[in-house]
Amino acid sequence: MQPDKIETKRLKLVGVEMYISEEEDFGYKMEAMRAEIKNRRDEIQNRINNKHVGFWQWQMMHEEGYNTHRNYFCGVEVSDFQDIPYGMIIKNLPECKFAIFAEKNGEEGTVTYENGVYVNWLPKSGYSFCTKISGDFEVYDFDEQVEYHEVWIPVDEK
Repeated sequence: MQPDKIETKRLKLVGVEMYISEEEDFGYKMEAMRAEIKNRRDEIQNRINNKHVGFWQWQMMHEEGYNTHRNYFCGVEVSDFQDIPYGMIIKNLPECKFAIFAEKNGEEGTVTYENGVYVNWLPKSGYSFCTKISGDFEVYDFDEQVEYHEVWIPVDEK
């Protein structure tokens, strides 16, 4: 497994956020957040593209090292933070390199879980996880006919 590209960017995001425990059935929460962003995207000024970004923010590590509690942010990328819609928040993340992997819609987790990029690709690559950003990203097109989405892993050169 190799990334499709490595890109450097600074992320400015506007959206909504919710605490999620992997011990619960959280799919309905994520769907509600995605629906809110889709329904309210025209309220968000200075959108860069027709995509929504899911940001898994790591909160606490399980004793085996697996992360079970996180905040999930769903929003859109913007060029600046003018006129933030009521009830939405911003994420102003530092510039970082991202290893970007394609993942088939409906097969979420295949890039990151079990034998995914953290276990197989990252240790053997010339990169390490970028600790300036506490999580990874899913980037979906609002057009539901698009078959793939992207998974962005923040990385630093070793």
